[in-house]
Amino acid sequence: MRSRERSFFLVFLLPAVLALLIVTIFPIIYGLYASLHDASLSQMGKFIGLGNYIKAFMDKSFYISLRVTFLFVIGAVTLELILGILIAVLLHAAQFKSTIVKTLLLIPMAATPAVVGICWRLMYDTDMGIINYLLGVIGIPKILWLVNPTVALISLIIVDVWQWTPFIMLIIYAGLESIPQDIYEASAIDGAGGFTRFFKISLPLLSPLISIAVFLRAIDAYKMFDIAYITTSGGPGTSTENASLFAYRQGFNFFHTGYASALAIIMLIIIILLDYFRKKSMKLFLK
Repeated sequence: MRSRERSFFLVFLLPAVLALLIVTIFPIIYGLYASLHDASLSQMGKFIGLGNYIKAFMDKSFYISLRVTFLFVIGAVTLELILGILIAVLLHAAQFKSTIVKTLLLIPMAATPAVVGICWRLMYDTDMGIINYLLGVIGIPKILWLVNPTVALISLIIVDVWQWTPFIMLIIYAGLESIPQDIYEASAIDGAGGFTRFFKISLPLLSPLISIAVFLRAIDAYKMFDIAYITTSGGPGTSTENASLFAYRQGFNFFHTGYASALAIIMLIIIILLDYFRKKSMKLFLK
């Protein structure tokens, strides 16, 4: 009976496994294969070994795109973590039970990136955008949100923070709700104040959740493409051209498919290394 049940479950799992192989495993293997060839959209080309990888490490434009990527990830994830923790703590401390308000807070996270990019591009418009209009009402001059190279990256960070802060908030809020109240009551009896309880009890207990939330958001921000493509298209110049946009242009604008595949593999390796160091640091922190 156990053997039959096992076979029965395997039969039902087979479509999901095949879908996983087609959607994830096959593209990675094909991308790795293409990265070793002088490939274009029309043909695979000749085998060049590590030529595309050597080209990537010598390409200053790729390093600039990585710099833009890491600045975006650090700025967006840091702000999302601070605001997410703050909102979650306020909701938990106030014992806020309104389902409507919680649902409204999660709406940005449910919006599709294409719609978010179009809406924010319209709001960022220098002359017709509502943001500059509201700033003008209170006497602040117009800001060139998507034209100024310095401000453009900040504009993308604001969009990402608006959309994904609820994700951090939701995880932290769930973690706070799962902490037994007996711990807080015992600490209050010992004379611990609100700040002491937060930094000595809540944060240590939430550290695994915070680590996972930050890593998931860092991965998503690291490979962010759609909002940047719709909002700024990597401009002005290359001020908002992250690694995903750079690889996309190499593959679909210049038809350097092999080089674009090598860039994607390098980005994947960077993510794997970051996850490795995250796990190591978490083990040291928990000790």
